[in-house]
Amino acid sequence: MGDLYWGSVYQLPYWEFIDAFELDEEQRRFLTHGCLVMLITMAFETLDGAGDYILDKLDSCRDAAARVKSNDEETRFLVETLQMALSAITNEASRQELEEELERRSRLIHTNHVRAYFLSQAAQ
Repeated sequence: MGDLYWGSVYQLPYWEFIDAFELDEEQRRFLTHGCLVMLITMAFETLDGAGDYILDKLDSCRDAAARVKSNDEETRFLVETLQMALSAITNEASRQELEEELERRSRLIHTNHVRAYFLSQAAQ
């Protein structure tokens, strides 16, 4: 899921939108999860060898992950996945060690967030 049009279509600084607004819990969770999924997707672009859009944003992405305040299980899963992917980008040994787990998490994120979002929108 890493071959999106970064820098043109998807050019927003998603790392800046995490916990940046006063929102009710449901809106905050939706925005936080969406931003985390976009950041994970940027990271996977690099891991897949499809591009390098995120490379000059690694510190901002790490800071964004550290800012996430929610302790629910799904948010923790997304934050941990982002942290794992960022680690894999900067450390070849980590990449090899995490490859299978990141692939599993990628499939779950696609099913539980990307596909689920589109299905919910289509149902309206």
